[in-house]
Amino acid sequence: MELSGHVSREPLTSGEVARFQESIKERLEDASNTKNSNRTRLEQAYHAIFSCAWIALRVDGYRANSMPGHHRVVLESMAETMGTANSDIDYFLNLSRARGLDLYEAMPVPDSDVDDAIEAATELAEKLNEWLEVRAPDS
Repeated sequence: MELSGHVSREPLTSGEVARFQESIKERLEDASNTKNSNRTRLEQAYHAIFSCAWIALRVDGYRANSMPGHHRVVLESMAETMGTANSDIDYFLNLSRARGLDLYEAMPVPDSDVDDAIEAATELAEKLNEWLEVRAPDS
């Protein structure tokens, strides 16, 4: 999976999976909290999705290098790591772009976009947990 310098081999560290699982849980809680703004909720749902992709990549023994495009690489890696459908990855990439529009252009975030992102993040977190039971049962 060496992708043009975007990804390199690195072993998983002790406790890393548990830390990310806790982070994903917290982000989903923040995303679901209607007292938070839609911008915050979308950001947290996106980061839950990204964290799922990240930890799947880490369990497979890889780490994304910090360089332009690493979010895309990590999200796309789910096709190989977790067998995620391309249509789902396309949605996650679109969500990343929507997050960018919010960050750099302060575009409004509709309720429906937030709801869809939370649903997608929750489903992905559930799939990750099932995948981890098989791939990293001792983590």
